Amino acid sequence: MKKLQPLPEALRGRVFTRAWAHQHEVDEHRLYARDIRLVGRGLYEHLLRPGQQTDRSMLLSALCDKHRGVRVSHATAAEVWGLAIPNRLTSDQVIHLSVRQDFRLNLRGYQVVMHRPRMTDGETLRWRGMRLSHPLRVAVDLKDRLSVVELVILLDQLLREPRPGIDPRQNPWTTREGLEACLSEHRGAQGITSLREAVLLARVGADSPAESRLRLAIVQGGLPEPELQIRLNPLDRRSRQGDMGYRDQKIVLQYEGEHHFTPEQQVADQRRNAAFEARVDGDPGQPCGCAGELRRSGSAAAPIAGQPVVSAVIAGLKRLNRAF
Repeated sequence: MKKLQPLPEALRGRVFTRAWAHQHEVDEHRLYARDIRLVGRGLYEHLLRPGQQTDRSMLLSALCDKHRGVRVSHATAAEVWGLAIPNRLTSDQVIHLSVRQDFRLNLRGYQVVMHRPRMTDGETLRWRGMRLSHPLRVAVDLKDRLSVVELVILLDQLLREPRPGIDPRQNPWTTREGLEACLSEHRGAQGITSLREAVLLARVGADSPAESRLRLAIVQGGLPEPELQIRLNPLDRRSRQGDMGYRDQKIVLQYEGEHHFTPEQQVADQRRNAAFEARVDGDPGQPCGCAGELRRSGSAAAPIAGQPVVSAVIAGLKRLNRAF
């Protein structure tokens, strides 16, 4: 068996275009060797081992390089940006692309859905070699596939202020003004009513989809809307904070997901809860004597609007599922 000529390092294990191969002086016949798979017209993948799974980001980057009119959009763009959307929109591994009217594409081994929407300025971003729908445009594209609650969860992510040292971005994806401008730009579009309702319910301050759903459930349960990311000391941006709560009633609610169950995180949570539960003298604006966790708030916290918090949240979750 003839020994294969090694590919340049820049192409090894990657999806690449014919143009990239020529730029790296790869012989045309080398593209038909047994370790290279034809993905689509002018698109190739170098296989480091049999049965290798294609890196989707590499594939999408090569697609955008080869076809100038292609943009990664809808649920596929949401995945690339790391936005939390329902699994039902991504479990089928379909690739969603927004393209011009006359564009056609066939990828071997992939199901591709091509959309032909009307585009406006600023709705496309470049990232890691890909042309991607801006996250706000993703919300517009998915408005027909998401419930109002799911749209609120998505918009909360776009309004969320990045955490220094944790998030790579310095600014949120959009602002309240940006949401209103988006509604104006797409007025009359199918599904815009649901998006408009979601814009009214979206808030800055939710750090996770679960926190967004909890806030909506609290309101559906008949309680006033809670303050988000409530700080122990409202004048200190580095102060310990809870997910949400009621400062006047000295109630703090925490939603503790799976990442809170590690020993290290539990120690940190206990310290946070202890800080909130300790009475702080000299500053009546600080919440104190608070319930540190939602499951304890039914007995440890005073009722809000005449209702125990936990029972109101449970009722709110039921109404939330029925209403939306």
